[in-house]
Amino acid sequence: MSANPDIITRAEARRRTDFLIRDDMPDSRWILEGAFRWDDSLCDLHDQLEQMGVPRGVTQFAGAPPCLWSLDWHQPRAPYSLERADALIRRYAALRRGLTLIFDRPRLSEADLEDPYGMRLVELLLQADPQRNAVCVAHDELARRLRSRFPNLHLICHVNRLVAETGKRGPELYERLGQLYHRTMLHPDDALRPALVQNLSRRQRLDVVVNDPCLRHCSVRRDHMNLLAARRARPCDMLLAEQVKRLCDRAGCLASSAGAPLPVGECRFNFLTREDSRRLYDAGIRCFHVQAQPYRNELTLLWDFLHCLFDERPEYSHYRAAITTSVLSAIHRHRATLPSGLGHFSSSLPE
Repeated sequence: MSANPDIITRAEARRRTDFLIRDDMPDSRWILEGAFRWDDSLCDLHDQLEQMGVPRGVTQFAGAPPCLWSLDWHQPRAPYSLERADALIRRYAALRRGLTLIFDRPRLSEADLEDPYGMRLVELLLQADPQRNAVCVAHDELARRLRSRFPNLHLICHVNRLVAETGKRGPELYERLGQLYHRTMLHPDDALRPALVQNLSRRQRLDVVVNDPCLRHCSVRRDHMNLLAARRARPCDMLLAEQVKRLCDRAGCLASSAGAPLPVGECRFNFLTREDSRRLYDAGIRCFHVQAQPYRNELTLLWDFLHCLFDERPEYSHYRAAITTSVLSAIHRHRATLPSGLGHFSSSLPE
């Protein structure tokens, strides 16, 4: 029986799309957030990229269930049982890509630091895949306690730890954090300061966020983060939600995201360009994070992630759009509705 000509092997798929895969950062590692929010879509994306033969897809997934150590940027999520969390941790372990638990709350009480639910999550994480899995932490004392209790745990300093810093952010701070953590995420503003980056030692142990949602040099960023931390402690306090909205109104970030006009060449947000990422890569940085917190639905997150992988030259835009649409259509083929910031709308995608 002759082979079906419509079936494309992985090698052939790789050959046909090789020109589109960005090859100027061959050793880059990409950490995609959204775990414990959009798990089906992330796993589907992994499968789609594997079928395409993309050589540099997701290196690691990241996220966390709602707990005392994590923040929710939009609406507070429903709690996860340990059984459900364990099943998801093992699901990611089966993909052999690694999972990072993100504990991004920078203000914790003594009781919070000993939260049994959080400690059990870390135990389950290490049981599933101790070599690939890691924890990203925004509180130094929590990092010390985790390091003492789990000596083999890989610790990453979360960007919110840098946001919470009230002193000067310079080489001395990054050097000090490097003694506690295996890797440290750059403050988004610092990622756009080439002179500072060049003065940092051990740049191969630095991570960078490519799609930070906040305004550059935002004057209320720390206050915003502290309000989100307070909402975790008091989830039923609706006044905190109003305070968050008033704070963002004062900063102007909501108006910016709504499309207020910008001077030519100016970007209000800390989204890195292709040139920014390449400059940081040339400086020695290898780990790039695509955050999920700015997004209210997963299609926007996955679209942005795919564009990090593909060549963005204008002459390839139609190829890039066709492949991205094909991947996203396959992921959502069997899903009738998609949550958005406005509610729910039907998604009818072509086969």
